[in-house]
Amino acid sequence: MKKNKFFDFAVFALICFFFAACKTIEKPESVYVPVDYTEEDAVNDQIDYVLKMSEKDVIRALWRSKIILENTPENPKAQETFEKCCLAAVDDLNKKIDEKKFFAALKIARSLSAVSYSGEKMKMSEIQIE
Repeated sequence: MKKNKFFDFAVFALICFFFAACKTIEKPESVYVPVDYTEEDAVNDQIDYVLKMSEKDVIRALWRSKIILENTPENPKAQETFEKCCLAAVDDLNKKIDEKKFFAALKIARSLSAVSYSGEKMKMSEIQIE
């Protein structure tokens, strides 16, 4: 008798599972379509983002442009963006020196030194600021 109840319960559970599983097979409302997005598109989007960022956060934009340049050295837009970010950092450095904010100027000078900027148009080098 116990086996019969267990067997009946198991059959009932399987039938319920079968109907519930069949119920979930419906056509989806929308089907995922992969985006046609190339690596070059991603790089160009990052370059645009860095150029916008350079207006507010010069050092972060400088570092991001350096990373983009290292990952895509054949991209002329990446080289141009890096140069623009370097010049923006130099302008900010000179502005901080004129305002006598030497700690902020030192931070920028060290970042420029770390990304191997040659030092053109800089009023003071990292060593002179220290």
